[in-house]
Amino acid sequence: MLAQQKPLATTLAPAEQRAQLFQMLEQFLYTQDVAVDSVALGKRLESLEISSGGVESLLKALEAYLVKDALVQRDKAQAIIGQASLLVPTALAGVGIHVTTQHDVVTNGVGGHGGAVNGKLPERPVIRVEDVHGWKAGLQVSAGPRPVRGLEEFEDLEAKL
Repeated sequence: MLAQQKPLATTLAPAEQRAQLFQMLEQFLYTQDVAVDSVALGKRLESLEISSGGVESLLKALEAYLVKDALVQRDKAQAIIGQASLLVPTALAGVGIHVTTQHDVVTNGVGGHGGAVNGKLPERPVIRVEDVHGWKAGLQVSAGPRPVRGLEEFEDLEAKL
């Protein structure tokens, strides 16, 4: 049974998404002992297209706000950005924005969407199988499940009375 037909986050308007994200960032900065100037932070964030879910661009805007507007020392700003990099993807997902990171764009030199680049899957070599039973017999078998505890722990060596 489903609790909701649609998640709440997907029904938010873009203006509401931006407002909730802005509020989350303000709360985060307050927890980091940074005096928040809502107008300056709003100006830094209004030029961003947050609906695309770009985490890196949001972190760069936040770092620019910390260093230039809030006048936080660069080493403290880097520490705050390090913690924000963990918070921002969760905050974006919480307001219904699909999160994209650099890791999603390129993974091991291949696009991060199931290996598809520009809608095309990478080509794999074709294996022609003429003897199915022989081919299956040549496949490597997995190791299989391993017990968490050995059977020796369950042996009862004492005499039963």
